[in-house]
Amino acid sequence: MPQKTTPYLITLLTAFLLLSCSGEDSGETSFFNSGFNYQPAPTSHQASFDNIYNPRKMRVIGDFLAVDDFQNQVAFHVLKIGGSGGLDYHKSKDNVGRGPGEFQLVDDFVETDSLVYVFDGAQLKLVGYNRDLTPADVDDIHMRIDGRPVTMNALPDNRFAAAGLFYRDRFQVFDAEGTIIGNHGEQISISDDFSPQHTGTAWYSQSVSHPDKDFIYLFSINADFIEKYDADGNLVTRVQGSEFPLPKMRLETQSGQPWPVDDGGKAAYSWVDADANHIYALYSGTMRSEENALYTNKVHLFNWDLELIEGYELDHTTHMIAADGKGGIYSLTSEEEGAVIRYIELMN
Repeated sequence: MPQKTTPYLITLLTAFLLLSCSGEDSGETSFFNSGFNYQPAPTSHQASFDNIYNPRKMRVIGDFLAVDDFQNQVAFHVLKIGGSGGLDYHKSKDNVGRGPGEFQLVDDFVETDSLVYVFDGAQLKLVGYNRDLTPADVDDIHMRIDGRPVTMNALPDNRFAAAGLFYRDRFQVFDAEGTIIGNHGEQISISDDFSPQHTGTAWYSQSVSHPDKDFIYLFSINADFIEKYDADGNLVTRVQGSEFPLPKMRLETQSGQPWPVDDGGKAAYSWVDADANHIYALYSGTMRSEENALYTNKVHLFNWDLELIEGYELDHTTHMIAADGKGGIYSLTSEEEGAVIRYIELMN
């Protein structure tokens, strides 16, 4: 005889199906809710580097951790990963300039099947390195970008996807020559008073790409809003919170020009990274008006279908994480003794 399903179970299953199929947040038990139950994730290793002055981005590349630096002499640093997540300083890249292989502003590190590319956001170019982070004998790729990317991701077939701040789309796809081959994604209007530039600023996002398929994942900084697109710009999944599904911003005159500013909105995802199996998203969930709103100790772990696997609470706050490919993450904070990088083992 079939088992009888209780009304509570029917309600629970219905809510789960609605969330899975529509991508919309049902509210009460959502990971966007302040009452969501996070698992503790203590630091297992910590190291300080007094020669890393102003870091903003980092990625794990094989056995190395690459960290950019906004000072004038060093473009980025390379740290060697040891046992149990330990780090040793390996070398720095001092080639700051405007010539071939030189940098003005390192903004991201992009790992492909054959090479590692360092993205210079000031010169809008990719500089090729071997997987041991020695310079590769390849020409720089100068990109014809229509906007200001903050993350650069690799796609199959020698293509790249850029996300960040664009005025008429959510992300752009480039070929190996740096030419745009696709402007994609829905730029939802915030207000009739907002220009495309204002709307693009409100939809500032971070991104990751699927390791072996044509999918781009966008995580909004100003709203509880996550999207999965294919590389042709077709929306596959969208997940929104019920309270802050869109950025809350208003126009305010600054230096004689209107500019979008916070209007009682929420700081959402400050950084995102991925390995072969999961997406690791650093989530704030605090009001934008709070001091250091984008510093947080909450990490959301997703699968590639944007289903939440687990939520973790670190024993410190940070604005940057990097997945090590083994179920752990590195976090980075700038303190008096220099850059402090911690290793946190999330999954055994």
